[in-house]
Amino acid sequence: MAEKLKAAGVELRGCPETRRLLKSIKTAKEEDWRAEYLDLILAVRVVDNFDEAVRHIIRYGSSHTESIVTRDYENAKGF
Repeated sequence: MAEKLKAAGVELRGCPETRRLLKSIKTAKEEDWRAEYLDLILAVRVVDNFDEAVRHIIRYGSSHTESIVTRDYENAKGF
């Protein structure tokens, strides 16, 4: 997915775990988690579990553009 986003001109910024997986992306800064870029920029944070994802969204979210990526149907429904 990262390669497809990059080919489409999207700039990715990531947490340390994201950058471990995708070495060529920029480091996300604290302000990136709250940013609404209005541009082709995506900040990505890898979390350990659903509760951590929800805490991140509650802390930094805008209440209208958040998403999670999960394989767990119950977590998807809960979100």
